[in-house]
Amino acid sequence: MNTVAEKAKKLSSGTESRVMKNMDILDHIEKIVETSKEAGIDKSIVACKKHLKYVTGKLNVSPVQAILFSHLLEKAVIIRSQPTK
Repeated sequence: MNTVAEKAKKLSSGTESRVMKNMDILDHIEKIVETSKEAGIDKSIVACKKHLKYVTGKLNVSPVQAILFSHLLEKAVIIRSQPTK
């Protein structure tokens, strides 16, 4: 079974083109979030160019909008997964 963590590991091991074809939009968004947390928004535009190209093409938004949307989506998932009191 191919998990997101395994896909991300393959991306860093040099089998990027084959793995990129197997990634869906949520995988690309997750990679954008990981990269932008480490590098910041301005540097992540260059660092995750291929992931941003995919997301911006699908959503028809700018790279900065794609990064911000990715973070909003991550926050929504975190909030949604927290148990209610």
